[in-house]
Amino acid sequence: MNNKGISPFVRNNYFKGKQLTVRDFQDEQDYHMSKLAALRSTNLGCGVAAGLDVVAVDSHTISVEAGCAYDSFGRDILLPEPVLKDIRTIDGFADLSEGQPAYLCIEYREAPLEAVQTVTDSVSRTYNRIGEGYRLFLTNTQPKTLSNDLLSVITETKELVCAPNISVKVSVPRFVNQNDKLIVTVITEKINLDKSLSVEFEADHPSFSNGEYNSSMYSYFNVTERFDRSVSEIEMTPSEKMVGLNKIRITPDRVKITVDNAPVTEVNSLEFNVEIITEPVRERVRREYFRRGADLSFSRAQEHLCLAEICMICGANDVFIDRIYPLPFRQYIMSERLSYLLDNLPEQPEKDVFEAAVSAAEQPAVREQDTLVACGVENIDIDTDYRGKIYYSSEIIHGLGEGDISYSIGFEPINNDDSAVLYGSPELFEGSVYDLEFPKVQYSIISYNDKGTFRIAIKLLERVNAGNIRIHWQAVRASEPSEKTLMEIDKMTISIKPNLVNIAPRESVTLQCIIEGCDNQNCIWNVEDKNGGTITKNGVYKAPSTEGVYTVTATSVKYPTKKAVNYIIVGKKREL
Repeated sequence: MNNKGISPFVRNNYFKGKQLTVRDFQDEQDYHMSKLAALRSTNLGCGVAAGLDVVAVDSHTISVEAGCAYDSFGRDILLPEPVLKDIRTIDGFADLSEGQPAYLCIEYREAPLEAVQTVTDSVSRTYNRIGEGYRLFLTNTQPKTLSNDLLSVITETKELVCAPNISVKVSVPRFVNQNDKLIVTVITEKINLDKSLSVEFEADHPSFSNGEYNSSMYSYFNVTERFDRSVSEIEMTPSEKMVGLNKIRITPDRVKITVDNAPVTEVNSLEFNVEIITEPVRERVRREYFRRGADLSFSRAQEHLCLAEICMICGANDVFIDRIYPLPFRQYIMSERLSYLLDNLPEQPEKDVFEAAVSAAEQPAVREQDTLVACGVENIDIDTDYRGKIYYSSEIIHGLGEGDISYSIGFEPINNDDSAVLYGSPELFEGSVYDLEFPKVQYSIISYNDKGTFRIAIKLLERVNAGNIRIHWQAVRASEPSEKTLMEIDKMTISIKPNLVNIAPRESVTLQCIIEGCDNQNCIWNVEDKNGGTITKNGVYKAPSTEGVYTVTATSVKYPTKKAVNYIIVGKKREL
């Protein structure tokens, strides 16, 4: 269907003796397709009706799951089965700008099928069928979506800043009741930026007040993530004396945005109109929708749909998928089946208020504790055939943070067969079919609770014909973060220097973990990728022989939830 406009419908009139031409048959098809498109536009809208999820299969390949959608012209976009695509082969990939998010879009596409020869001309050839298909493509341009046009009935969204690698959007409801809270949503995106980003601003709102625990001040800080999307809310209360149109302003003089302490000056001045109303907001939105219904129903914002936002890392000679945000602009179609499911969700029975209060008073206050467990294997070299000597392990970082830790250790057989591990005394198994010649040792553990580490000491009690003893250890602690601890975690920052490394295969580089806001400077290094190289306890990374982009993390020993991420580009060196 190529007719994308909406006009009064005209249908064929059939009568005896009418001469039928190609135009008549074409008009017959267009009439029914236009009717169907108008029905879909006014009742369904455009968007994904089912499926079409986008997932990363590996660093280069995505899978678009089977599903169906309707574009803004009411045309079907149907994928009968999953489609695997290498992002480097998708249309538009060559035109993408480095460091910017890429949007995976899908659009309706017709293709002629079944080439035939016409009966009126022995030379001319045409096609017997028209196939209704689709086209996938990539673009850096953020699409103007019909879903955003629809949401404009209830919210107003504007960009505070859209600098390279940074996006800050503010969304404010158009209507709020006197008895309701006004929720201002702030969406901050850090896009392929390996520097610290700080965003602070304060909104001017003379007709609204802040609650005890809420503020019009918004702040965001990120130094570890290269890609990040933060959605936060600012809660305000309308003044009871103010009814009608009011304004919320954000001016550049009350905005502070920095990248590695360098100020960002591309800041817009924003002004939002919020109407404080006495009638229910639902009723007001209903009236607004039908007042603008024709524009929204027959909007022709664009033909294509945005299925995913894909964040990519550019290596020396290649591009790798970092993460995928499916349907970032919420282009969904609410079906009757989904409405039926939501309407039939079981409701939680309401408990009598007095009964609940009595029950709570009778029960002792018990705080649930999350048990954290860490384990590992330590190898201690010994002198062959030496008894009575004491050996010490290196200082082991268990990764559970500071505090009291419980330990248990077991020993592998002397032949280093890790299919069995002994916990306890080996004498009970001596002479039995289960005796695997476990080492007879006396052992002890010293825990450094203020550092998050421990050390093992062993003493040989008899002759051992081996060059080492392998010890399996397990550390356990109950997590009880105090309010002070949570505040320290919130203020603490962890980063890796240098920010981005480009080295040749099998080359080494020393990384440094920078921890600020915490007295414990110890960290645990790890290479996240399989066969992605090795890294020592002191941060010396050795690249593998295979080129690629590999992920290295540094985790705080005191607060294991705080982690820094760095990317190592292994390949031909380039300017970073």
